Amino acid sequence: MRNHLISLQRLARLSNNDTDELDDDFVQFLIDELDQPTSPAGRLSPLLLKRLQQLDQQPPELLRRLRFGAPLVKQLHQLQQQWLGKAVQALMAENIAVVPLQAAAFNDRLYPLDTPRIGADLDLLIRQQDAARAHHCLEQILTPVNLNNGTHAASSTNAWKLPQQIPCRLYLHHAITPAELFPQLTEQLFERSQPYSDAPGELIRKLTVEDHLLYLAIQGTRDLSVINHNLLDAHEIWSQWGPDHYKLLKNARQAGSSNALFILLETCRRRLNTPVPKRWLRRLPQSHFRASIGTKAFERGALYNRDEITFGHKIRQRLGHALVPDKPERITRNPA
Repeated sequence: MRNHLISLQRLARLSNNDTDELDDDFVQFLIDELDQPTSPAGRLSPLLLKRLQQLDQQPPELLRRLRFGAPLVKQLHQLQQQWLGKAVQALMAENIAVVPLQAAAFNDRLYPLDTPRIGADLDLLIRQQDAARAHHCLEQILTPVNLNNGTHAASSTNAWKLPQQIPCRLYLHHAITPAELFPQLTEQLFERSQPYSDAPGELIRKLTVEDHLLYLAIQGTRDLSVINHNLLDAHEIWSQWGPDHYKLLKNARQAGSSNALFILLETCRRRLNTPVPKRWLRRLPQSHFRASIGTKAFERGALYNRDEITFGHKIRQRLGHALVPDKPERITRNPA
């Protein structure tokens, strides 16, 4: 399954000159997965269709499934964006600044309108002091979801169901880093963020290119999800937007996440041929030994979906958490 997860993202790349062969096992895997528009493969179907049409090798059944599924995913994307817009407008009406994260931030910018990468979730970042007002605000238009599982992630996040049976949740975060692994970064991210040039006012903001990568690296360490869409997103950010290497290195060290960023970018470089300079990459980790072992732990711990969580995965998660932080002494007994 891990090999299919990597192959899926390799095939979906927009910034890509490779011509990978599609083996029969992988093609059958895609055909089976595309029965569900919200599966990890299904959510990439517009990208997969575009890429497949550029290849000499076009398995007929796979092409048929993608031509059927891609329009459904685009419709789902439009519904997600409509409710994301309503949520953001409601927050802005209460003078609450908000930063869209991941899929909420990338579509129409990193991914074209006609080939969206829809998210399993939509994520927004707000300041902690705005959390109570934001919760009350969204309560008027969305149905809250109880996340009370005792973790730091749950205590710093509110979740909401989208209406009309849209298979997606909206998450409102006032902290994005597991407290036991990394220092809190919300204020620094807001300070470095910039207003969208095509949005009124300055309340809806975007992360810098460097902080998008930093967020992906940190977020992926919580549940060993680096080897999923985080990898594809990081590849496209690096290839299309070109981060400032000095700023990225500086921000990662300030955030205590140099090892986490190394794991993300080294995996991108090796698996997706992302043009990350090896010489610069070697400057990143605070501990090359821990970062190297951590990279292997995260690849082996990759999940295609959360139904795969096993005791072995939890052990790898603990190992990954012990290896990733620049300062391991931050780790507690209760990982998020």
